[in-house]
Amino acid sequence: MSLLRSPRPRNGVYFSILCAAIYGLTMVVTKGALQHLPPLTLLTIQTASSTIFFWIAVAVLRIRIPLSWNSIKLGLAGFLEPGFSYIFGMIGLSLTTASNATLISTMEPVVTLFLAWLILREKISPLIIALCIVACAGVGFVAAPDATSNHLGSLLGDGLIGLAVLFASLYAISTTHAVKQLPPVAVAALQQSFALIFFVVMTTGAWILGKESIEFTTATGFSLLVAIASG
Repeated sequence: MSLLRSPRPRNGVYFSILCAAIYGLTMVVTKGALQHLPPLTLLTIQTASSTIFFWIAVAVLRIRIPLSWNSIKLGLAGFLEPGFSYIFGMIGLSLTTASNATLISTMEPVVTLFLAWLILREKISPLIIALCIVACAGVGFVAAPDATSNHLGSLLGDGLIGLAVLFASLYAISTTHAVKQLPPVAVAALQQSFALIFFVVMTTGAWILGKESIEFTTATGFSLLVAIASG
């Protein structure tokens, strides 16, 4: 249990790299699934899948989560991310290209650093700032050719991706000390659960208002499997 609470710094770097790779893969497969599934419905399916996975992990690892107000507060951060961050991100991705979304998402470290300085009063070294700028510039050079294709992109979609980045950064700031109170898997399970409730309400409203619907075809069935797996 102590390993879950206090991972070594080197392990943190490895997990961060793995997280980035999984995020990139998920962005691509999600863009494909959006051709057959509406945004909120797809997001709800993905979140339900990940929520089940995390609670199974909690059960297998025999992690005890206290029924307390503190646990609820940790879970409430899920309204920021996945919550609003994923809603804006999913709708934005449906309106713009994966390249645009990737390019804008690279601004998250910079936004997070700025918010950490502004809200937490953390000191940021010039080296870290320089490295973030270089990383964003590198991805920018790769994605720029597609990002400048006006007939493919959408300013509204790009703006929504930007909002998703902002909420993701706010989430990172708000949960800075959360993993010190509970194992990361438990924190993720709580936050995914709160976000799932939010998504179910939003998706139900969209279906009732006729904003979303599904035409069941073979491609739709495959997209549903992709949604479950990518969650």
